[in-house]
Amino acid sequence: MHSKLFKSHLVNHVFLRKKIMFLYVILISTITTKTQAMKHGLLFLIVILSCNLYGQSFYKSYSKPDFKSLLENGVYFLKTGDSIKDLGYISAIENNWEVTEVTILDSLDSSQEFSGQEIFFAEAKMAGDNSRILGLIQLNHIVKKEFSKYSFVGFIAFNGYDQKKASLSRLLYLDQTISGLNDIVQSIQDNEISKIGTGLYKSIYTSFLPKSKPLQSKTLLIIGNTKNYVNTSALKKAGIKFKLISPSEYETLKNDDLSDYCLMYFAYNTFTEISIYNLENNDLIYTRHFANGKAKFTSSDISAMKKFWE
Repeated sequence: MHSKLFKSHLVNHVFLRKKIMFLYVILISTITTKTQAMKHGLLFLIVILSCNLYGQSFYKSYSKPDFKSLLENGVYFLKTGDSIKDLGYISAIENNWEVTEVTILDSLDSSQEFSGQEIFFAEAKMAGDNSRILGLIQLNHIVKKEFSKYSFVGFIAFNGYDQKKASLSRLLYLDQTISGLNDIVQSIQDNEISKIGTGLYKSIYTSFLPKSKPLQSKTLLIIGNTKNYVNTSALKKAGIKFKLISPSEYETLKNDDLSDYCLMYFAYNTFTEISIYNLENNDLIYTRHFANGKAKFTSSDISAMKKFWE
């Protein structure tokens, strides 16, 4: 993938912290300004939500104002002040986000004009556990204190890759997380998917089924305890190669050529998200949302994919 246009602005530091019952919004670090000022881009937030649902979920479709704002205005990334994290995010965005224009910001101050409809990247921590998500959310929802799962355009949980909740997992799979958000936004745009609820999820699912064919000739990496959610016997029967590895083994493997591998994602809670990434380019090639907790990736899921491999 190739990155879209990145811009930056130079202004003063502002730190925003609002306590709303179980919810905190922390605006970290600052925005930079060039001589040519910019209005649109991507803001990075850390949001602590009072919510115990996580996975990979999209709540806004093509016809919704939030989604239109994302396509028309682009997204904001606000640096966190943590040089390692910032390097990881900027690299992942440059390599995997291409659906809209992006602006990198060093700091944020009141001289920056926002309509309130701009879309921000938000890293969120779920209340009650250490699970984190990365999502896209409108500025107005922050101002109006509207922080439910339905406020997000969409989000992806980090622990679906290896079932760990440790902070290191966020950077280890950041390429796939950014790519997954990008690819679903791209699919909704390309197919003009305007349905909501189960209709939206079904349309996203069917739009990705034809893209799953690379799995036919690659090895599916199943990391850590994700193996507990995959019917490996069904994979064998279907002739799909797979490899069980630990997170540390994957971290080492990342230094090698990954073009022969795909990556399994399974986020299981009150609802379930299943995804597969092609590690040759981090493209999302399969994704399915279940309104109820589905405990396994099964032979029926595999059969639905294989129909598009012939």
